Amino acid sequence: MELIIKQLEIHKQITVTKSYIDKPDQQYTVIAHDSQNQYSIKVISLHQNQDEQISQQRLDYAQQLAHSLKSCNHENIAKYFGEFQIEENYFILLERFEMNLIDWQLKNKLKKQIDRKIFIQFSLQLLHALEHIHSKNYVLQELALRNIFLDKDYNIKLCDFGFPQEVIPSEISKQFMDQRVDNISFYLPPELFDFSKNKIAKQSKVLQEKEGDVWVACVCLYALAEATLVFIKRLTKGTGFYVFQEKIDKDINKVLMNSFWLNKNLRPKISDLILSFEELQKVQVSQIIDEYEQEFIDKYNKGKELYSNEQFEESIEVLKEAIQINPSSYQSLNLIGNNYFENNKYNEAINYFTQSINVFPENPIAYKSIGHSYLNLKQYETAIENLNKAVMYNPEYSHAYNLLGVCYHNIGDTQNAAESYIKANSLCPQQCIPLFNLGNIYLKKKVDEESKNWYEKAIETNPNYIDAYTNLGVVNCNQSQFEQALIHFEKASQIDPLSASINHNIWFACMKLQRYDYAINYFKNRLKINGSQQTNYYLALTLIQQDNLKNLHKSIHYLKQQIKLEPQLIEPFYLLVDSFFEQEKQSEIIKYSKISKSLDQLLLERIRETKSEI
Repeated sequence: MELIIKQLEIHKQITVTKSYIDKPDQQYTVIAHDSQNQYSIKVISLHQNQDEQISQQRLDYAQQLAHSLKSCNHENIAKYFGEFQIEENYFILLERFEMNLIDWQLKNKLKKQIDRKIFIQFSLQLLHALEHIHSKNYVLQELALRNIFLDKDYNIKLCDFGFPQEVIPSEISKQFMDQRVDNISFYLPPELFDFSKNKIAKQSKVLQEKEGDVWVACVCLYALAEATLVFIKRLTKGTGFYVFQEKIDKDINKVLMNSFWLNKNLRPKISDLILSFEELQKVQVSQIIDEYEQEFIDKYNKGKELYSNEQFEESIEVLKEAIQINPSSYQSLNLIGNNYFENNKYNEAINYFTQSINVFPENPIAYKSIGHSYLNLKQYETAIENLNKAVMYNPEYSHAYNLLGVCYHNIGDTQNAAESYIKANSLCPQQCIPLFNLGNIYLKKKVDEESKNWYEKAIETNPNYIDAYTNLGVVNCNQSQFEQALIHFEKASQIDPLSASINHNIWFACMKLQRYDYAINYFKNRLKINGSQQTNYYLALTLIQQDNLKNLHKSIHYLKQQIKLEPQLIEPFYLLVDSFFEQEKQSEIIKYSKISKSLDQLLLERIRETKSEI
């Protein structure tokens, strides 16, 4: 930043008064002035990956950004004044900003609620700007609160957009998940997210689409209402239910919730969202906005930040200090409970959620969390009791209804389970988990068509739902529809090649179809990705079933490879012993039989230990 300040002073006689990091070492926004005018300036480094040479690709990007800004004429898009290059930096002169939305959040941190009119104004201005950007066939480029700016009259100003870019989902998914609260530079729509465990499935380039901007813009508004980063990540992955934020009214929360469809084709259009917020504008709501004590809110926000960064122990310590300042803060007690819950310390979590209820008895979040804790402790009746209190105090609590369904399912009450899942889905149709759980009820009952129906609905809601594709394939197998089963198992494999059950499922369908060559090629390709998940074992098993004697030498090779990778697995040893029987190699039979017996004994001991713990 010092170099940028000097370059502007020496070459342009422009003085920098404030700076923002858009993307470390790559892009900045500075507030500055010369003798006549005040500016905001976009600064793009032309170096690529610390290379000393100026990158043509970076220069093209900077010039394209300047062209995009120059071509737009909208009150909520920053006005373009000019551009120039000084050595390795490219500068785009824009109208002056006063602050970004992070600054605005800090300025208003003492307020317990965001002024309704202001939040709706910000929402409409952001959406109108986005509508204009799309009319020019541009899309957003890495939007977050840090690069949504305000002018002196608190009008939104956007300045990061351009023609759609090709991105590699595996790479940007890792970057997104690695972000911490203090360095959030972008949010990611689910269609660009790599759902595989090791982020290895989506390594081909994908073009950005306009539907992703709807998700990103609404996540920015959700973050403005102080949704935690840890939850935004879960929402993107499809593992979290929408959490209503106390900073904004329920009707605003509902509009935002309706934007978070994992299936891009089900998301509302920008014009529909604009109409929704315009309708909210007409609703007259009287707001008396109370304020927090400065010392307390600083501690609480720090604890919340640590929680979002998954620094749970540190968060607990800071939040305990916040409670010393404000003992009536049930939110602090809830957040301490959440920290213990995330650390799988359920009894400690229950203790703090109970304290929260003592402070605020009509506390649906605390009752839901106590219920969830007892569910994880497999104390289902107590869990049901608390979850029923949660939905009594908040009849629209979709997550609590889903958890009720899980509890009822675990005690064999499938009727109440199904009713709870259906209620959860009706309250939050964007979430696919209740639909999947309904499929599981009917799968267990062996009502194949009904389970298939619910799994298909889950997939329609979330096109990247691995478990739904897997279970749908299982239903197909139950119906002897092995061709269809293989299609669904392959889809699950494409989403996550390291999914635990995928090798067995592919092998099973292929054997039923007698597609030996297909299975062999599949498992050989899998070995290029990862040798775990018993890939070598299933490759050996396929070779043996294709032609036992001819492929015996190859199968033994793969079985030995499997044992090296996962020596705790017993199946490869059994198959290896059988293979040596075919070759009449007595010494090898004895050697691997002893090992398999040892593993058998170890497995029995583990089972006994597990039973005694229960």
